[in-house]
Amino acid sequence: MRSVHQGRARACRHAAPGWPQRDPRACQRHPGAGGDERSGARRHRQCRRGARGTRPNVTPEEAYAEIDLRVPSFKDADEFVGKILALTSKTDGVTVKVTGGLNRPPYEKSNAGASLYEHAKTVATEIGFDLVDVHTGGGSDGNFTAAHTATLDGLGVDGKGAHTHYEQLYVSSLAPRARLLHRLYQTLR
Repeated sequence: MRSVHQGRARACRHAAPGWPQRDPRACQRHPGAGGDERSGARRHRQCRRGARGTRPNVTPEEAYAEIDLRVPSFKDADEFVGKILALTSKTDGVTVKVTGGLNRPPYEKSNAGASLYEHAKTVATEIGFDLVDVHTGGGSDGNFTAAHTATLDGLGVDGKGAHTHYEQLYVSSLAPRARLLHRLYQTLR
């Protein structure tokens, strides 16, 4: 399977042997993933893995793809999982079988989570940096806890290129983030 982003085919970053090698633009969050620009909500799709026939330019007997769908709300999850599971072939002689479901719930921040963030933001300001609340569309263990308890996600060091071959951290963020975690442990009840 090739993931198609904004009308151009690109190789999946987990390309099967014989496929073009990793394209840093492929299989990552992109404007075509959709979202509501007014609310800042984003949906995220990613071609996780795929396989095709034995040679280029040959129609394969079988192919498969794994889809990673991340959504901001349970409402979106119900809508998009239903659409994906309902996919059918538009080509005679081709069968499409879709199985599975959402393997990680959306991260929906509760009132308790918002209150905890405000506390962490105040502590960060006292330490000397701004703690910015952003929704990344990622999937972490916080996705499982947010529905049950106040949850903060992404308190680690700052950096860039998350989950890429050029992932890096900013050394300058190590001490402030460590101080933030220490102060949070001291002040939370």
